[in-house]
Amino acid sequence: MADDASGQLRVVGVKPPETAPQRLHTARFRHDGIVVVAGLEVVLEIPAGMHYIDGSATGPGAHITFSVDSGRSFAPPDSLRVATDPAEPGSPMRRATAEDYTHIRYELPGEYPPGTAGLVSFRARPAMAPMGDNDAL
Repeated sequence: MADDASGQLRVVGVKPPETAPQRLHTARFRHDGIVVVAGLEVVLEIPAGMHYIDGSATGPGAHITFSVDSGRSFAPPDSLRVATDPAEPGSPMRRATAEDYTHIRYELPGEYPPGTAGLVSFRARPAMAPMGDNDAL
């Protein structure tokens, strides 16, 4: 509600912000094959202009790894390295941070009969948004 020029209260529609501090990215998966499979793998790209929020990836019993090279290879966070200056050949390497991740791989163990469905998710924030404790949606 807001005061208009007459002093009366009126309902005002408020559009949600276009760049929320965090966004939840969820992917639903379904095994549409005709035989039982041992394990499933789901790979999600972190959208351009977004940074993964450390520790936010979830999946049903998934072993979660990350990529810093556009999904060509995956490893646990402690094993990932990136160049300190990607534009400089031979630049020293540093430990990757969540902001360096480009893709997330969810390896789902177990057996999956046809028709099995589930979901995996992660949170990300716009690259220009500051990190803070109070920015969750």
